[in-house]
Amino acid sequence: MARFLAIRWNGRSLRFVCADADRGGRLTLVDAGQRLPTDAQSATAAVDLLRQIVRETKCEKQRLLILLGRGAIESTTFDVPPATEDELPLLVRNLAQQNIAGLNEDGPLDFIAYPPRADGSRTVSALSIMSEEQASVRQLREQCGCRNVSILVAPHSLRAFAAASAASAASADSAQSAASGWDGQTPVETTLLVARGDEQADVLVSTATLPLLSRTIRLPNALPQGEAAQFLIGETQRTLISAGGHLAQRTRISRVVLIGSSEATRGLAETFTNHYQAPAEHAEVLSLLAGASVELPEGNPDSADYAALLGAISEAARGLRPAVDFAAPKRPQPTRSSHGRWLAALVAVLLVAGGGTSYVWSQFDELDGENARLSVRLQELNELIKDTEARRALVTAMTTWEKNRFSWPDELLDITTRMPARPGITVQQLSVSAAGPGTSVATFSGIGKPPELIAQMERALRDGRHDIRIPAIREQLVGKELQGSFQATLTIRNAGPAEPAAKAGVTP
Repeated sequence: MARFLAIRWNGRSLRFVCADADRGGRLTLVDAGQRLPTDAQSATAAVDLLRQIVRETKCEKQRLLILLGRGAIESTTFDVPPATEDELPLLVRNLAQQNIAGLNEDGPLDFIAYPPRADGSRTVSALSIMSEEQASVRQLREQCGCRNVSILVAPHSLRAFAAASAASAASADSAQSAASGWDGQTPVETTLLVARGDEQADVLVSTATLPLLSRTIRLPNALPQGEAAQFLIGETQRTLISAGGHLAQRTRISRVVLIGSSEATRGLAETFTNHYQAPAEHAEVLSLLAGASVELPEGNPDSADYAALLGAISEAARGLRPAVDFAAPKRPQPTRSSHGRWLAALVAVLLVAGGGTSYVWSQFDELDGENARLSVRLQELNELIKDTEARRALVTAMTTWEKNRFSWPDELLDITTRMPARPGITVQQLSVSAAGPGTSVATFSGIGKPPELIAQMERALRDGRHDIRIPAIREQLVGKELQGSFQATLTIRNAGPAEPAAKAGVTP
């Protein structure tokens, strides 16, 4: 059986999980827990704790997975022109250095390449470790004492908790979509995974194979359960709204997976279901372990603080390549030939016969010529990037402007037509603000006479382009008439460009 050790250092304590995995990827827990340094201010506090754990779990010759919270990662998303898989790493690094401050040619960088569009261009998300975290991560990697080390993004590992049947079906759909190319318009079905621990929560929006958006949310201390649920849903929604048009693909959350203990996720399922209109599932942290009776230490077997650690081990045990690994980033693949062994044998024979010198020098000349060709190609690509920078910026600005256009007279007429007429519903205040390309948020308050009309208004306004949320209704008796006051938030999405008359079936 293979043994894996996963750790996560947050500056104050080090959490770890050590597990054995058989050939089928089933995990058996060896040890897990949380360690506190004797001197938290020491520069080697994390390294000292890690060495101690490696010795106790006997992982000197095993694989170590170092997980970083999303707050320690810088990222940028941009479009790249058509390029081969070997050209993509150099192209991404050149573009990332223009968007990530402090990133140099030797800085840790990896990227996620999303499915290409019909014209061959694609969207890429480049991620790098923040400069102030690089020294500590490098120290952990070099002084841990383990033979094989991977440096991963913690929220990405939550994909392991998706149900196997749903993941398999989605993988087939994703493979078919990737093979045919993304059309750039059709929303992609995604899963929202939330692992709520004691101190923090990891959030991931992912397709069946690729993460689209991730975040690590710090949770306030001693927050009541109901307020904690509202805080977490608010932060998650704020993250999705702020990302807006910067996501690599247009998405629609069709599934929510809540990871953690029943007590920690109490109240979250109903809140997420009502908000996203998608079914919410509960996943136990221990569901990735083979034994049903296995418990994590410290009397807290279901803590979601261990979810990312177990997820990373589960994916590594099944041989799945992580979406991002700063210890083994994506690089151009060397050219491999099936005639390599025969060529080596021939070179040896020629050298022994005394006639291989000229052949070897000819090979060196060919390599020099190939290097010169690649240098010219790299220079051409760099010049192409510089020449098209202004055009790409113009196209991005025009696309964003086009997606964000609204016909407000039509929108307001549509909204008022759907509302019950006065004096049934009276709107007192209305404010509208942009929330990303193609999306706006309208906030308004009012009075319903009687209060039942407020629910009627909410049902009338909700459709594919409008999503309304009314947190509470306050009822009061005015004279002999019962009325309800409310405050609503209405998310409005752009309907997109109008269809041509012939396509829409309109006779000129």
